Amino acid sequence: HQVAESLEPLADDDPGVVNSRVLGTVQVATTDAVINARLLRNLAEDGVISSVAIAAVLWVSIFLSRRLTRRLDQTSDVVRDITRGMYRRIDGDGDSDDEVGLLAKNINSMIGTMEEAQIEIENHLQALVAARDDADRANAEKRAFLGQISSEISSPLHEINIHLQSLLDECVLPAQRHQIDMALYHVDYLH
Repeated sequence: HQVAESLEPLADDDPGVVNSRVLGTVQVATTDAVINARLLRNLAEDGVISSVAIAAVLWVSIFLSRRLTRRLDQTSDVVRDITRGMYRRIDGDGDSDDEVGLLAKNINSMIGTMEEAQIEIENHLQALVAARDDADRANAEKRAFLGQISSEISSPLHEINIHLQSLLDECVLPAQRHQIDMALYHVDYLH
């Protein structure tokens, strides 16, 4: 209620005044706020205000759950991609300090660590491939060298073997025979 003494009477054409009456020396005026308060009190008594409050709470809860569900769905999609070897970060949730935001920050941090590890693994793999290629080249060169040396050594060893056999046939002393047998044994071993 707005109460004023007769010093300053309120006019009925005042936009804030809906109804005014003079009661003795006191003028009582009813404003929009008073009517709204009475209306809300009447609505509450009729149960309408509780329905409106329930509807408002439901709307807010649906809005928040959709927001939360959307963020959790995005987080789930990113985690599913990680299991497939595709690294992508969660957009925007790293700025939030709620549980989903902290989860997103931790997942994004984990993805960063995994990307660094992946790069390191790829670098080591490239080094291993290069080392294997170098070893393959060295083995090929070794085989070529041994193949060439083998034929270059084989012919002279064959000649030595023939000469030692002919010496053995002509030799009469046992000490000479023993020396020639040892030489033939080593030539056969190398051949």
